[in-house]
Amino acid sequence: THLRDRRKIDATPLEEVEPAEPDADLLGQLERSERNALYFRHFDDLGEKCRQILAWFFEKVPLAEIARRLGSSENYIKKRKFECKEKLIRAVREDPRFEELS
Repeated sequence: THLRDRRKIDATPLEEVEPAEPDADLLGQLERSERNALYFRHFDDLGEKCRQILAWFFEKVPLAEIARRLGSSENYIKKRKFECKEKLIRAVREDPRFEELS
């Protein structure tokens, strides 16, 4: 009987429990995760060369090195990077989910 008494738990009925407020940090992480997923979804829709140029650019590879790797001029890579970035930004902004995540 002594063990049975120790196992009794003073519990509050579920109906009386107040719902917890969502953790602001967790919500922020979820929103960032959803935004990243949106960007990557549209990033994957870019052409292979655009994806490669932007990936190297985001990795901080110098434009001269990107040009060397692709056998192109630095001016061409600079122009393509700008066009690819603009195409990505436009696609993300036109996505209906963008407004929800802004």
